[in-house]
Formats: sequence, C-alpha cells, structure tokens
Amino acid sequence: MVFHADGNVVTGPQPRILEDAGEPIGRRVKLAVGNHFPARSHDVGGSVWMSGGVIPWVAHFVRIAIAAAPWVDNYPASVEIGSAYFERFAVLMANANWTLDEATVLLAAHSYPALDCGATLTRIDDLAKTVTGSTLDDLLNALFADGGFAGNSVDYYDPDNSYLHRVLDRRLGIPISLAVVAIEVGRRCGVPLSGVGFPGHFLLRDDRNPEVFVDPFGGRRLTESECVVWFHRQHPAGASWNRNYLQPVDNATIITRMISNLVAVYQQRKDLSSVRWLMKLRCALPNSTSADQATFARLMAPLN
Repeated sequence: MVFHADGNVVTGPQPRILEDAGEPIGRRVKLAVGNHFPARSHDVGGSVWMSGGVIPWVAHFVRIAIAAAPWVDNYPASVEIGSAYFERFAVLMANANWTLDEATVLLAAHSYPALDCGATLTRIDDLAKTVTGSTLDDLLNALFADGGFAGNSVDYYDPDNSYLHRVLDRRLGIPISLAVVAIEVGRRCGVPLSGVGFPGHFLLRDDRNPEVFVDPFGGRRLTESECVVWFHRQHPAGASWNRNYLQPVDNATIITRMISNLVAVYQQRKDLSSVRWLMKLRCALPNSTSADQATFARLMAPLN
C-alpha cells in the first residue's frame, strides 16, 4: 500500500508488505496489511482501505502535517504496523463476548513475543481448581492467603506488574492486574466479580453482594463506608465523594486503564517503541476515540 503526499492510497491492499513507489511522502514506510479491521469513519487524510474497511488512525499517521511528540528523537525510517498478535487482538475486539484473560495475554505477548498464550490461560484454569468453594472468601483465601498473590509495593512501576504471565510467575502485580486474575479465576469457579474504576486504585465488587468490595492489592474486603474513608485519605481535603466511583466498569475500560498505566511507565522510561504498540492496541479497542487515534498519529509521524 503506497501513499502520496496528500495521504491517498495509490495502490490497493495486497497480502504482503509493499514499499514506497511513485511520489512517496518522504521516508519509507512499510505497512503489514491485515484484514480484520472494522470500517470506521474519519475526517483527516486519505482513506486507508483494507479488506474489511477503513483504518482512520493509519490515514492520520501518513499525513505529513502531523507534528511529532516533543520527546521524540530520531527513529528508524520504516515500521511494520501489525503482527500476528495484533491481528488476534483486533479479531478479539470484534467479538462482543471477549474476556479479560484473552485480551491481557495478547497484551503481554506484544512485549513477550515468545509467550505461550494458551499455556498462560491454562494456568488460570489451574488456579481456579485451587478454590475449594464458591464464596468470595473461598476465592480470596485461594489467591491472596494460600496462593500468595500480593501487590508489588517494592517496585510498583515495573511493567511486569501489568503483564498477565509475569503476575502469575511472581504472584505480584498492581491493583488492576491482580483484579484481572481474580475476575478470571472467579469466572471459572462461580464467584462473579466486576472491576471498579475507583480513582487512583482499582477495586473489585462482589456481584452477588454489591455492597461488598475487594482491594486486590491487599487481598481484603471493603465496605462502601471504608471505600469512602479511603477516598478521602487519598485525595486533597475538600475532594467530593461520588457513589459512581464504585460503579462497575466494562472490559474495554479495564484494558484501556491497563494500557494507560503501561503508556505512563514507558513514557517515563522514554521507551517510544513500547508506547507505539500500546497506542496501536488502544486504537483497536471498541471504545477508542479520535484523541487516541491522533496520539498514535503523532507517535508515528517521525517514521514517515
């Protein structure tokens, strides 16, 4: 697929990578052509057609008018957009019934390409077998007491705290990754849990008793009143409490928050390559916004 300076597609999609020809926009850009992307509208640049529809965020990044992020230096002149893991992730997002374990293992595989995704999911199955009953306490005991899962308070910003297989390896994580483990183990053993996007600290809610919450970082139960007290301890005096802080969030919101956590970590480390693939995944989520696509475009602009 080849782009002229105005961003229009000048060759059709082919089942291979095509390189620049004719009057390219500047430096060489390689695109791995996929075929699992839903059609979506766009308003910037030319249409990028693949079998399955329009990819607005690719159209964005080929526009030469987009400025690079201020902390970007020099990067290689070509990049392949797409991988087997990304295509699997995009297909998964097109399925309305996708689960957190599938999404998070594919997220991890982008950073660990040799990861055996199936074996990682089997480890979740095995964890579920250690839960001896069907109550919330049975689950919490199996994971956080007997199982030894805990929050990583020593190295909270280690990226491995967000990668499913590494959380399972080390029994360490951050609130949201430990919550994903609990949700998926609970789904397998009949203890339904929902994620709660509590400000600054992800929580769980017992779906059979919505007045009960769990701090996955500490592996303990919380009441609503305890959550309110915790909120005021974490926030400046005068911060206003809102009961909506305890409302459950959907899977897309959970994955978005995990990606945002990793983006913040890798930005701090000036690891632009990792930020790029994370934003590429973000743009594939069903709740992706035009702002996400514009961010990805800015990140890709130096490669044009």
